[in-house]
Amino acid sequence: MNDESLSRRLDRVESDLGSIKNKVTLIETKNAVDEVHRTNVERRLASIEGGVSKLNWLIISSLIIAAVGFALSGGLVDG
Repeated sequence: MNDESLSRRLDRVESDLGSIKNKVTLIETKNAVDEVHRTNVERRLASIEGGVSKLNWLIISSLIIAAVGFALSGGLVDG
């Protein structure tokens, strides 16, 4: 193998290495962005779950109050 062929191969290896470094950098950046997005989505979902939980308690409490009010006003007793 002569020096010129070896030099061309080394240049190609350096070029490939630079390309790989760029791809790794892009993957790391995308991973960081995805992690931030995941964190934001988790926070928003937790907030939605809290709101739904409060709404469920509100509905259940309303039904209990309505049943107690109905019972105190005579309920099903013919009077």
